Amino acid sequence: MIMCLIDWRLGRLVTPVFHGEINANAFTLPANRQRVAVMLVAATPNNILDTQCIISIDDNQFDFLSPNHPVGLYSLTTHGDIPTRRFSANDAQDGTNLLVTEFFMPEKYLNTLLEEFMRSIK
Repeated sequence: MIMCLIDWRLGRLVTPVFHGEINANAFTLPANRQRVAVMLVAATPNNILDTQCIISIDDNQFDFLSPNHPVGLYSLTTHGDIPTRRFSANDAQDGTNLLVTEFFMPEKYLNTLLEEFMRSIK
């Protein structure tokens, strides 16, 4: 796949922040307008096959992670403003840890992109 020049330039502005492994029931990310993506990876122990970690956005169930669906990638391009909202998780069996990575872009660039987009659709 070939990236266009603007995609490459924008990609260089994105900063990842890896939070490490966090117990799913202790996990929360506050809302942040500069966040452009969130990646959650369920790290379940091998002996737990039926655990399901529920991902909530602003306290509303949004998605789930399980051994069959262990990765959640939520970005502005695919999920609208979802990455900017508050994230939390709940695992009934308390057996899931999450590997959490947030991706940020300075707000001044996000505002510029929005203004350009608005001009292009007029």
